[in-house]
Amino acid sequence: MKRFFAVLMLAVLATVLFVMPVLAQGETPLEPVLDPTQVVLVGIVTTVLLNVFRLIYEYARKKKWQVPELAMQGVVLAVSIGLAWLWFPAALPQLPVFTGELPDMVMAGFNYLGLLVAALAGMFGTSHFLYKLIVKGIKNGLGELFMPSVYLIDKPFGK
Repeated sequence: MKRFFAVLMLAVLATVLFVMPVLAQGETPLEPVLDPTQVVLVGIVTTVLLNVFRLIYEYARKKKWQVPELAMQGVVLAVSIGLAWLWFPAALPQLPVFTGELPDMVMAGFNYLGLLVAALAGMFGTSHFLYKLIVKGIKNGLGELFMPSVYLIDKPFGK
């Protein structure tokens, strides 16, 4: 029973996260994601992050420390969400008033979640695009410094 409930909740979550933003796109015309100024700014941000991570990875290599890839991904994710929020701020829906019967409150809560997902879909879509773009630039720029075999603890560096 627990497994069935978990699968059911995953199906509902996938429907809310992936189907509702697609339906919300039909309400507004699609526009270009980034203008040329924003593309240049993404390039500058990628270059700055690349140099910062190059310094971090080179220092960690000299000290024989292990730097997890998750740390780099977390920083890039925060930067991409920040840039997307800056360029495409989302107007968050107003919180519902919870009065009356329990089923009405549950429906109001689900309705709010649907409106919230629809409001944030464009911003998070743009942040995902920026994340992929910046991570690809950083991984290509770091080259051999980013190779996972370099950071295995049981192997000596450079051998």
